[in-house]
Amino acid sequence: QEQIHVNALTTSRGAGNQSTALHQVCQSGGEEPVVALVQALLCHADIQVNARNQKGETPLHHACRSGTLTVVQLLLARGADIEARDKDGNLPLHHASRGHS
Repeated sequence: QEQIHVNALTTSRGAGNQSTALHQVCQSGGEEPVVALVQALLCHADIQVNARNQKGETPLHHACRSGTLTVVQLLLARGADIEARDKDGNLPLHHASRGHS
């Protein structure tokens, strides 16, 4: 049986910027399908909830920017760092405040 390394999974859209599968799913927006995918990824013990892409963004930055509250809550419950700053100095809260009031 082949083991899947969830932190190494990328899509063609995210492969060049060091985004993990979790980054990609969290920026997708929407509710039900996205929530189900995030839950499935977070079930893996080796998932890196605070993995950073090339811009220094974590999956929480992406979830906050997409405005999917349930995904934000799931990430926080799994230990996502709410104080993580991206390379521009932005917190996840900064991303949430842009267009999601």
